[in-house]
Amino acid sequence: MVTKSENLVNEVLECIEVLTSEAREPPKEFRTRARSLPADLIAHGLQYLVALTAARSSKSLIEKGLKGNSCADVVKSIMEEKEFDEVKRSYGLYGGVLVYLLKRQGVIEEGVSSFRDLLEKLTDPAVEAKSAPIIEWLKRLAEAYITTTE
Repeated sequence: MVTKSENLVNEVLECIEVLTSEAREPPKEFRTRARSLPADLIAHGLQYLVALTAARSSKSLIEKGLKGNSCADVVKSIMEEKEFDEVKRSYGLYGGVLVYLLKRQGVIEEGVSSFRDLLEKLTDPAVEAKSAPIIEWLKRLAEAYITTTE
C-alpha cells in the first residue's frame, strides 16, 4: 500500500526527473527557484508565491500546470515557449510544476482552469497548509537531482 507521503514523493520525483531529462538547457535556474521561493510561502503565503511566479514569467505558463495531464506535459509545454529567457522560464516551470503537483495531490480541485480561479482557491488556509510538504519535497529533490557547477 502506497501512503499519501510516498505518493507525494513519487509525484515530485517524477517531475524532477522529467525536468532533468527533458530540459534542453540545464535546469539550474529551476533549482534556484526551488531553493529560494519557499521563503515567500512563509513570509507572504501561497497565493503570493504563485502570483510571484506568474509576475516573473507569465500567468499563461502557470496555467499550464492546471491543464497538463502529466508533469512531462507541463514541462514540455513550458520549455517550448521560446519567447521567455531561461530565468523567466524557470519561474514559469516552478510555478507550473507546483500548480500541477497541487492539483495531483488534491490540494486544488480538478475544476480550477484559470489563473484567476486558482488565486481564489489559494486563499484557503487549509490549502496553504497542505502545500507546505509539496514545496519542501520539491526543494529537497531539486537540490538532490540538479547540480550546479559553481
